[in-house]
Order: sequence, then structure tokens, then C-alpha cells
Amino acid sequence: MSKSVPVDWSNPYADTRGTWLKGNLHTHSSDGSACGQTPLAEVLKRYARSGHDFLCVSDHMTLTEPRPAAAHGLLLLPGIEWNSHAGEHMGVYTLDRALLRHCVKSSDQSALLSYLSRRDALVVLNHPNWQREPHYSHEQLMRRES
Repeated sequence: MSKSVPVDWSNPYADTRGTWLKGNLHTHSSDGSACGQTPLAEVLKRYARSGHDFLCVSDHMTLTEPRPAAAHGLLLLPGIEWNSHAGEHMGVYTLDRALLRHCVKSSDQSALLSYLSRRDALVVLNHPNWQREPHYSHEQLMRRES
């Protein structure tokens, strides 16, 4: 049974106190993703040159793990971009590499989201309106399984 849960649309970045770091969690490389067009070493170099502090190479359905020696001073965070056969994409970010490998083996988004809700992971529904037919309908985004 599903029930609607109100979405909090407030700005989580309104309070600008503290230390802010520049980073990207949605980056692809040709080393681990069919859609990446740039070799991993060059990706790392470009992000370091542009002043980024951290980076996650979240290749599609692949845990790409750059060697720390190649990081050019970037903090490298582990993650993947999970894809379903229906076209949904989501970013999964965690320090638990075994959890990321489990995600790559999963093909059911609802079951995976349920599993991840009980784990230490950040999950982002990636580019919901990226193509003509959105990856996620408005109803999917507003609904949460109880």
C-alpha cells in the first residue's frame, strides 16, 4: 500500500555558515561507462584543475575506483549510477563498497530503494526530466511506499 508524503521544497542551502567544498557526485569516465567519453585519468585532472575538492566517478552500473595516487588532491568518494531496464537512473553513494556491488546486481528499483532505506547510503533520483519521456513521473516522485 502506498501513501502520499508531502515534499519539503525548502532550500537546504539557505544557511551559508560553515565550510563549503566544491564537488561533483555525477561524473562518468570512458574507463567504466559507455556514456563517458573521457579517460578516467583525464577526468580527475580536469576536476582538480577546476578547483574541485571532491569527486565521485559514478559510472553506469560500474564501481569505478580510481587509485588515490591518481587523484590530483581530490577526495574520491565511491558511488555508482544505477539504471533500470525501464530507464530510471539513480545515484548511490556510500563508503560501503560491498553495498555498491550489491546495487549493481539488482534489477528492481523498488526493492533496491527499500533495501537502501535501511543502509548508510545517499540516494539521488538522477535527471528525472532528462529525456522526452521523463525517467520518473510526477506521481512517482510524490509517492513513497509505507
